[in-house]
Order: sequence, then C-alpha cells, then structure tokens
Amino acid sequence: MFGFRLLGLGGGAGKPVIDATGGTITQSGGFKIHTFNSPGTFSVTKAPAGQTVEFMVVAGGAGGGGRTSPGEKGGGGGGAGGYRTNVPSATGAGHAISVADFPISVGGAGSGGGSRGGNGGGSSFSTFSSSGGGGGGMGAGGQAGGPHQGKSGGSGGGATKGGTGGSGNTGGFSPPEGNSGGPVCGSNSPPCEGGGGGGGASATGGGNQGGPGGNGSPNDITGSATFYAGGGTGAGSVGNPGGTGGQGGGGGQGQAGSTNTGGGGSGCVGSTSGKNGGSGVVIIRYEE
Repeated sequence: MFGFRLLGLGGGAGKPVIDATGGTITQSGGFKIHTFNSPGTFSVTKAPAGQTVEFMVVAGGAGGGGRTSPGEKGGGGGGAGGYRTNVPSATGAGHAISVADFPISVGGAGSGGGSRGGNGGGSSFSTFSSSGGGGGGMGAGGQAGGPHQGKSGGSGGGATKGGTGGSGNTGGFSPPEGNSGGPVCGSNSPPCEGGGGGGGASATGGGNQGGPGGNGSPNDITGSATFYAGGGTGAGSVGNPGGTGGQGGGGGQGQAGSTNTGGGGSGCVGSTSGKNGGSGVVIIRYEE
C-alpha cells in the first residue's frame, strides 16, 4: 500500500534537483522532507523544468463539546482537521514547482470548553488548503438541537441529544478532505445521553453516546506510515465509558487531540469542559 514513487527528473549525481529551505528538513528514502509544525515559508531557489513535489496538508482538529453544568449529558467529539495529499500518487504525478516563496499556514487547535467546541484553524500550501475541524456539540439536558448540533468543518463535530453531526468537507474538495460527525438520538435514556464522535479523514464519527471518533488516513510522506486527522470520541454517560479516539491523533475519553496530527478533542467527561483538538501540519517532499 505504501512506498515511494519517483517524481520529476529524479535526483542523483549529475541530475537536476530542487533546492529549497523552510521548516524542519530531514532525509529518507532518497527524498528531502520539509515538515512545518507552525507557519513558515517554503522557499524554492532552484527548480529545473519537470521537477515536482509531493505534499500533505492537514488542518487543526476541533475541540470537543462541553456542558454548562455537571448534571447535563456529555459533549460531542471534535472533528478532525481537513486532510489533503497527493501521496500516494498512482500515476507518479506530483505538483509542479517553480522558483518562488510559498507561504505555509498551519492550523491551530480548536478549543474545548463549556459549550460547543471551537473549530480548528485552516492549513495551506501553494493552491492547496484544508479546512479546520468542526467543534463538538454541547452536552444536552432536556434540550435537543441548536447548540447540541456538531459544527461543520474539514471533518464535522459529533452531536449530542437530538442533534445532527456536523458536515465534513466544507471546502467542497474532491476527493473529500473529511467526513461528518456522529448524530445522537433524542430521548432521555440511553443510548441518547452522551455525545457522538467527531468525523475523521477516512470515516464518519460514531453515533449516539460515547460514539468513537472516525479514523484518519495513513500517509508515508515522512518515510514511515503514520495516521493523521482522526476524530475525537464523544462522551459516554453513566454506565457507559464511551468510545475511542480515531486513529490519527483523535482524543480518547478525556483526552485532547494529538499535536501536529489534526486530531479532534474528546467531548467532556467527568467535568464541564471538552478537550482541545490537535494542531495541524504541512509536509512537502521531493527527490534529493
């Protein structure tokens, strides 16, 4: 499933290669890799004709939903940040590059709190952008809908009682950058007393109380397969410990999303505050 593909004219002695700076630079498998964990500039000083790059752009994950008092139901999980990449490229076609300075934005984590979770920040490189994850819905008492809906984003946030999970792929990209959050039914008894999971890059969030976060997607752009953009779990209720965070940094019960993965944060459990999402990341590579 994984493996490197040759891009452009190739590296090696006597062959034209790209020269560039920016981010944290590493080497693996004949590629030079630029990792941006925070905003910066990808500065290309040499780009012979036919040279291309591969990229991965992950936005910030959203915060999980909270609740206004301990007696209310648990919050929905935060949606993962939008995930876009041209790795793996079945045709071997990369993104054409030229001599220029390319601003890099890296989305910050969405905040958890006592109400709906905050959306994550967007990330971008060149003409490619990803939308921040959608915040989880606020824990419900006797209410339904309204602030208990998950917010929309790169991947949508999980809902709480009577709510609908937020929509994913708000950027309208093809292939989609993410999936919807999980919905929750509207009665006052299990399984409707907790929150749905936030959506992930490759799966929707689980529905009803303690719904698991949707799984993210694996990518080997750094030289080893790593999952990114997993959704945060929704909160469970009494007698239900809740679900798990999605693969790719999604927060499990009571946990924040992992830094620089775009993972969503967990809905509130045992407190009134949902957990923060994880910040995004931008990675670019090309042949040495």
